[in-house]
Amino acid sequence: MTHSLFRLSTQVFNQPQLITAEAFSPIIDYLTKRNAGEISMMEDEDEDHPERKKEVELINGIAFLKVEGALTYKPQKMLCSPGGTSYTGLVSEVAEAISKGAHSIVFSHASGGGQALGCFMCADEVRMMMHEAGVKSYSYIDEGSYSASYAWACISDEVVISPEASCGSIGCICALVDDSKAMEKEGYKRVVISSTPGKSPYTEDGSFSKQFLEKMQEDVTRLGNKFAEHVAKYTGLPVEAILKMDAQTFHAEEALEIGLVNAIMTPREFINHLSKKEN
Repeated sequence: MTHSLFRLSTQVFNQPQLITAEAFSPIIDYLTKRNAGEISMMEDEDEDHPERKKEVELINGIAFLKVEGALTYKPQKMLCSPGGTSYTGLVSEVAEAISKGAHSIVFSHASGGGQALGCFMCADEVRMMMHEAGVKSYSYIDEGSYSASYAWACISDEVVISPEASCGSIGCICALVDDSKAMEKEGYKRVVISSTPGKSPYTEDGSFSKQFLEKMQEDVTRLGNKFAEHVAKYTGLPVEAILKMDAQTFHAEEALEIGLVNAIMTPREFINHLSKKEN
């Protein structure tokens, strides 16, 4: 197993995530097959890949930033390139836009979500940076904004959605891989020695312990509640109402009706809207 694969696997498996099940499934499938050696290593997979510097350009004082693909706390070769986004990268881009004198920032969303780690912290930091600089912010949901992506969309002063897009999935998910049967089939047995039962997630037969599963459920529930509180803080919706959404996704009309977005506009209408607001 390469260093990059090991690092990514530890960040994906057995960890709470803010992503739709549909977007999560291919990532889990890829990592499972890579770990099993069923598919080949990506070219230069194990090389260090510092985040590619994205030049922030202003158009009439407006910076346009992308929130797309799989979202991660820090750059991940296998998820952020090509087409993914890191939270630390967004923080840097917003800081650059402000330093260049941007008076408005537009976040374009097309993402099924991603990593929970760092999501709320970095989103809150960006919101504070823009507020302190007096920068107006917009989120335009072009294709879809789900889970971690919506956690970023809702921090904007105004959230606009395309007529054919959808958003939501305000909840947390976790994928556990119980490989005890597979190991048994191959003639292996996992033996873990720990100073206290709670130190190890495994039982004597190598499966996950009840204590571990209960703790994981507590963590997922806690993070889901924190997500609802985050959205409530920026949208003004009651936490209870957000939790009752049951992490469902909503098409444009529904999202507007329940208060997840402020308006529905085509890309052209949104650009015209921006022009009027900025003049």
